[in-house]
Amino acid sequence: MPISWLARLRTSLIAPLVVVALAYGVVAYGYTKVWGDAGNPSSLIKLGQRYIGDGALLPENANVRPETGYDGQFFFYFAQDPLLQGKVAERGDSASPYIDTLAYRYQRILLPALGWLTSAGDPDVLQWTLPLINLAAILGAGWLLARFLLRRGLSPWWSLLYMLSMGVVAGTVNDLADPLATSLFIAGVVLWLEDRTAPAVAALAATLLAKETFLLPIAVICGLELVRHRRAALAWTVPLAVWAAWQLYLRASIAKSPLSDDVARPGRIPFEGLARKVREVLQVDVVGAANWELMFLLMLLLVWASYLIYALRLVPELWRRRAWKRGAMPSREALLPVVASAALALIPFLSVYFWRYPLDYSRYSASCAGLLLLSWGLRRDRWALGLAIALFALSLVNPEIGLLPTRNGVTITPLPPG
Repeated sequence: MPISWLARLRTSLIAPLVVVALAYGVVAYGYTKVWGDAGNPSSLIKLGQRYIGDGALLPENANVRPETGYDGQFFFYFAQDPLLQGKVAERGDSASPYIDTLAYRYQRILLPALGWLTSAGDPDVLQWTLPLINLAAILGAGWLLARFLLRRGLSPWWSLLYMLSMGVVAGTVNDLADPLATSLFIAGVVLWLEDRTAPAVAALAATLLAKETFLLPIAVICGLELVRHRRAALAWTVPLAVWAAWQLYLRASIAKSPLSDDVARPGRIPFEGLARKVREVLQVDVVGAANWELMFLLMLLLVWASYLIYALRLVPELWRRRAWKRGAMPSREALLPVVASAALALIPFLSVYFWRYPLDYSRYSASCAGLLLLSWGLRRDRWALGLAIALFALSLVNPEIGLLPTRNGVTITPLPPG
């Protein structure tokens, strides 16, 4: 009996999800304690004095910091007025007492919309539902990953490397849209690989409403399907059409373009922001934090470079086969590095602003672990697995959100919106 029970546990799709849910509960409680009000879910919103307006949209006993707060507060406010009927802002505004750059923030409407649906805009309920929405998305993507791996003879417990990676955890305990968007994207890619068109298209369309930074990889998937199946693949254009329609609505109803904010614009010189960040880290006196940042930046570069090399290796084969003319495209499994490379293409062009703090740039690592696990499942790519394990190890001892009770001497300081 014990052996049978252990064997079932090893292949369980549910047990990893239970472990992750418990881990998020512990981490969230510890994070609220660090921010001065243990167990208060409003601490996860990162409310700042600058953007509380007249205070009418705050939950009871809200934990408000004297600084500007962080991005989660904007999703919290939008979720109370997702149609912009004057509660948070008016259509045509470029900013409001609650929002810094309206057009840029309003692009990411899915999390606020789901927050409103699950709370009816009640701030006391909303402070609980926002992190739970992200957690539900993470567990859903984690379940798909676990099943994907199990079907290929691998342990479903490897899915923990995604569900507990720093980019995902950091977004969840700061009420950001990144965990929702990334989980939808990973789910969409898994479903794409499994040739489940309708749910894959739905997941990828939702991804773009959650965060626009996944536009390039989703466009690549659409392009690959159109080359392979021509008119029969028109369904794969739906995510792009949904994104385009939402962008047109934004242009018509909001005064400024999303890219009018300098922070939102990608850098023109590749790796300029990263190079500055490395120089700054090398001057930091806190050895533990400096070493961690250098290692994490190195991992990001290795993941980005690995998928770029994998993708470039496909070019000679595609050229020989004239796949784009004859429709003789390689399998979806073989083309995963192309999609992954597109998903990580923004990393070299992140502006100086996004490289300032681990909480900012780690958000762009959220998809790395999921993509690496897919490579491990498809090709038994030990290099990909090694990178995923290394990212996970760094996540456990990171200086921002302690998944393990480490003592690294790092002080967590409030961050400006970014």
